[in-house]
Amino acid sequence: MVRKYKSPYHTMLSELIEEDSLNDTERNLFDVLATTRESYTIQELVRVVLGWNSKSKGRKPNLELEISDAIDNLQHRAIPIVQQDEKTYYLADKMGAIREMIATREKEIEHLQHNLKVLYVNYGRQIDLYRKLTQDEKD
Repeated sequence: MVRKYKSPYHTMLSELIEEDSLNDTERNLFDVLATTRESYTIQELVRVVLGWNSKSKGRKPNLELEISDAIDNLQHRAIPIVQQDEKTYYLADKMGAIREMIATREKEIEHLQHNLKVLYVNYGRQIDLYRKLTQDEKD
C-alpha cells in the first residue's frame, strides 16, 4: 500500500526505515504520525495506533508503555518524534528537529547526572550519620 505522507521528508524517512525491522506498533505509529499534522497524547496514540478503547479488553497502562517504547525505539533511529509541552507528540518535518530532539535528550541526561551526584552526596551523609549512630550504640 502506498501511503500519502505529509512531507517529502517523511517519505524519505519511510524509505530509510523500510529496511529496518520495525514491529507492528512502531510501523503503525510512524504511519499515523507521518500522515497527519496533528499531535497526540500517549492515550490518543493508544487509541489510534493500537485500536484500544474503553470497551476493549486489555490493560491500558501496558498499551501506553508499548507506545512509549515504540516512540523511544523510533527516536533511536533518528526519527524526529518530538514531545511538545510534555504532553503530546508529533513527527517533525525538518532536519533541525533531530538536533532539537538530541538537545532535549542531552538536557535530560544532564538533569539525571545532577540528580545522581546529589544522591551520592546524600548517601555519603547518611552513611556517616549511620556509622556515628551505630558507634554511639556500641559505647
